[in-house]
Amino acid sequence: MRKENKEASVRFPRQKDRNMIIAAALRDLVETHVRLGRPLEVGGVFLGEAERLMFFVPLPNIAQDKNREYLTHIDHLRVADLIAKMSGLQIIAGMHSHPNGTVVSEADLRWLRGTQHQYGVVVADKGKEMEWFCLNKDGVNQPVMWSEEQHEMVALLLARKIGLTDLGRVMLTPKGEVLSENPEARTLLSLDEDAWKVRSVLYGLEKWRWPTKTEIAKLSGISVDRVRKVMKRMK
Repeated sequence: MRKENKEASVRFPRQKDRNMIIAAALRDLVETHVRLGRPLEVGGVFLGEAERLMFFVPLPNIAQDKNREYLTHIDHLRVADLIAKMSGLQIIAGMHSHPNGTVVSEADLRWLRGTQHQYGVVVADKGKEMEWFCLNKDGVNQPVMWSEEQHEMVALLLARKIGLTDLGRVMLTPKGEVLSENPEARTLLSLDEDAWKVRSVLYGLEKWRWPTKTEIAKLSGISVDRVRKVMKRMK
């Protein structure tokens, strides 16, 4: 009975005194992504802090029937989580579209409860306009507020968070090797979580000091063997 009451709240959304804040420019980018995906369901995850959704990472839909369902792959979610860690944010909400314009349903609540996300955002595509819903895991609809941040702040959010401005020209060989006129770009594009930890340690030290692999391992919290593999890739 308790489960039925929670799911019924999706049909008749209640609102708590808590607003989800999204920059208007980010809203426009997400709605463009939804339009380009018609007639299939598309989605991704929002990164942010607390109730502020600051960055959107689109993730491929791996469902068999992409017209009626949206599913993500664990590997794609790991990439999004790595981006969140690199930018000092966290995954706040999962998002998917309803290309037929329908509102949220019990199926959307079941989808949200099957994820690790705090919130689930549904963008109902109604043609010229789109309606946004943001559920918590109790099925309560959180009101969405649009902030008027500058578009440049949204577009450059991730770059500023991790200190990037320009990666230069980058090419990928048929064998998968990254070539770039900017050595920094080659390093950053090949980063995994271990590499990011090592890089953070190195950038936090004085330029004149070059620590041993044992010191890096201690400061980064990973093994010396993993540090050795990272250093080999970063050469």
